[in-house]
Amino acid sequence: MVSHTSNPMDPKLSQVTVIGDAGVDAIIQLPKSQKDETSFNIIQPTLSPGGTAGNTSLSLARLGHVVKMFFAIGSDSYGKYLLSALEDTNVNTEHVHVSADHFTLHVNVIIDHLGERHFAGNPYENWASVNYPPDKVSHEAITKSSWLHTTGNSFDRGTTPLSTIRSMTIAKQHNIPISLDLNLRSPNNQLPTQYKQAISEAIELADYVLGSADDEIALYTDIDEPSQAALALSAGTRTVISRLGSNGCLVTAPSGEITHIPSYQVKVVDTLGAGDTYNAGFISAKLDGASTIEAARRGNAIAALCVASEGVTENITIESMQALMNG
Repeated sequence: MVSHTSNPMDPKLSQVTVIGDAGVDAIIQLPKSQKDETSFNIIQPTLSPGGTAGNTSLSLARLGHVVKMFFAIGSDSYGKYLLSALEDTNVNTEHVHVSADHFTLHVNVIIDHLGERHFAGNPYENWASVNYPPDKVSHEAITKSSWLHTTGNSFDRGTTPLSTIRSMTIAKQHNIPISLDLNLRSPNNQLPTQYKQAISEAIELADYVLGSADDEIALYTDIDEPSQAALALSAGTRTVISRLGSNGCLVTAPSGEITHIPSYQVKVVDTLGAGDTYNAGFISAKLDGASTIEAARRGNAIAALCVASEGVTENITIESMQALMNG
C-alpha cells in the first residue's frame, strides 16, 4: 500500500467524494525520435488506471486525502485490474457498482513523439462507466465529505449523469463545495443540443467549473476568446478555471475578476491526464485552506509533475509538489 502524509488540518477536511468515469488505459508509446524507431510488432501497450474521475481520485489519494469514489465497472478482467489499482492507492471503492450487462471502460491511448496523447476510442454505448445507478448514490457518504468532485464526460447518455446530479444536489443542500470538470467529448468540435442541456444542469449546481479553455469552455459558450468565454460561463455565480496548457490557467471569480496563473516550465514527456491531475491539485489546496489563486498554482504544479514523466499519477507526491513550487 502507498503511505501518505496526513493532512495537518481537521481530518474531515481531507475527505473527498468523486463520482464519474474510471477505466483502464492501454497506453501505446510511439518512438520519440528517428533513432528510436522500432518495429510496430514489438511495441507493447502498458495498462494504467484511467478515466477523468479515476485519475483525479488517484492523484488526491497520493496527496494524502481520503477519497471515496462512486463509479461502475463490468464483471471482467479490466474491472478487477482497476479495482486493485485504486485500492492499492488507498481509494475507497466500497461504492463501486459491478454490472453484469456492461464492460469496464477501457481506452487505447497513443502517445506521439512530442508527448501528446491521442485517443483511439472504442464504441462506448455499453460502457459501465456511463451506467452508475442513481439508487447507489450514498447520501451518508456525501454528507460526511468536505468536497464533491464530478465530471461531465459522456453526460448525454446512460444513468451516471442522473447519479451525478443527485450527488450534486445532496452536496448543495449541505453546503458542501462542488467542483465540475467539464471534460466535454464531442465529435467535429460541436456540442449537440442534448449534451449541452444535460451538462448545463450540472454547471448550475457547481461552485467551481474547470476545463480546457480551447476545447471545452469555448465549445460550451460558443466564445473563442478565453476571458470572455470564462466570464460567460461564470455568470457571476461560480468560479471558472480555464486551463491554458503550457500557458497556465485563468481564474475567473464570480465578481468578474480574472487572474492569469503562469505554468511551471518542465520538459513535456506525456500529456495524458494533465487536466485530471490539475483538478486534484486545485481541490487539495482548497481543502488545505488555500485561496483560489493559490489553489490554481498548486493545480499547475501537479499538472506539471504529470506531464514531466510517463504515466499519469506515479510522480505525484506532496514532496515533489513542494520541491517544484519552491523552485
